[in-house]
Amino acid sequence: MSKLLTNRRISFATRSRLTKCYVWSIFLYACETWTLNASLKRNIEALEMWLYRRMARITWKEKKKNKEVLKEIGLKHTELLKTIKTRQLAYYGHIRCH
Repeated sequence: MSKLLTNRRISFATRSRLTKCYVWSIFLYACETWTLNASLKRNIEALEMWLYRRMARITWKEKKKNKEVLKEIGLKHTELLKTIKTRQLAYYGHIRCH
């Protein structure tokens, strides 16, 4: 999948959608039951930034900050933690009703 996700002939929006479809869906399996602590949050954010950097072909040697990378790819902030928290709240609401 790396050749597909780093292909510059495909628009970044399409590559981002493919990442959400193939990578995030596997990663987020049963995330509703996770206990998020500070180190896990850092690791999740690091994974998301690593994926964005790979898709944009930005190496660590360029020494770009995360905000610069997000600005370059057209995002204001990371999305993965927000998705996890949303799913956890939805699951809590489901459990609370039953």
